[in-house]
Amino acid sequence: MTGFLGYDTVTVGGLAVKNQVFGLSETEAPFMQYIHPDGILGLAYPLSASRATPVFDNMMKQSLVSQDLFSVYLSSHFSGSISWIPLSHELYWQISVDSVTINGQVVACNGGCQMIVDTGTSLIAGPQNDISNINRYVGANGNQYGDYLVNCNSVAQMPDLTFQTMDRIGLCGLVCLSDCCLCLQSHLWILGDVFIRHYYSIFNRAQNMVGLARSR
Repeated sequence: MTGFLGYDTVTVGGLAVKNQVFGLSETEAPFMQYIHPDGILGLAYPLSASRATPVFDNMMKQSLVSQDLFSVYLSSHFSGSISWIPLSHELYWQISVDSVTINGQVVACNGGCQMIVDTGTSLIAGPQNDISNINRYVGANGNQYGDYLVNCNSVAQMPDLTFQTMDRIGLCGLVCLSDCCLCLQSHLWILGDVFIRHYYSIFNRAQNMVGLARSR
């Protein structure tokens, strides 16, 4: 991707952010022709190579938000208490996870691992051996495109995938296309929308924590 930087007033949810710097692309990767977004709104910590200040940081600086946090929900309601998880690294929304289990058996992340909660990723991504082991455990079969498929008639009987932190916070179901589909070369995991949709998710910049409450 190539392009240049520009700046303007950017409005998000009725909040007008003044002098927001953003990138304007002139050339893009080939896969972008299959998707039609207006843009990507980064909500992590400042990490731009151009040193541009992210939009939420500018919201805080310009006193546009009463608290230094924002929340995301892909379901309309939540119930129960909020589990707060401290960030392990203040660059992405990165947390420490102790293990990944199915029916109480550790199937991945044995001994602990690092995961990023990311609204910009659709599926769950992780190290290839771990992702392959999870899909093998539930009987998902890989195809020539690198996707893992399960029998749609068996979805209702599929087990939950549990992400264990300080308490039991993460449950992820399976659909005809396995939610755990992406393999990464790094040791980091990414918990995308198929994880986030199960939770009302709060991203707290003031206290550097992620809060999760079960959606309903």
